[in-house]
Amino acid sequence: MTTMTVAVMRGGDVLTGFTLVLLTTGVAITFGVRTTMQCRRTGSSGFNGLTGVPLETVV
Repeated sequence: MTTMTVAVMRGGDVLTGFTLVLLTTGVAITFGVRTTMQCRRTGSSGFNGLTGVPLETVV
């Protein structure tokens, strides 16, 4: 491998990692915003445990 090939490969790894972090952050923020909107509109987060009891009453 030449030096240029190695540099491009390392740059790609950094870009891949950055993309993964950006995607994960976006999904987490979107999840939080949608949950907040659901709570404000209905008074419930909409998440039920395995028993069907809303999460707010368990905590």
